[in-house]
Amino acid sequence: MSESKLMTVTEVAAVARVSDYTVREWLRLGRLRGIKLGGARAGWRISEDELARFIAAATSKGEPPADAEERTG
Repeated sequence: MSESKLMTVTEVAAVARVSDYTVREWLRLGRLRGIKLGGARAGWRISEDELARFIAAATSKGEPPADAEERTG
């Protein structure tokens, strides 16, 4: 099994060049898989491998991950 670094929502947002809100929406909608750590104030963690899968899937469709705020604005 490969050891993949776990990234925070903010780190994923920086790599994908989107807002933290957009990453949380992707997680909520199930487009991006992550694990929730902690209790009531839990934070999400996303593996580097999962982020690579997500970006590859989005770009293979010819549409890079878009910021949800830009689409609704």
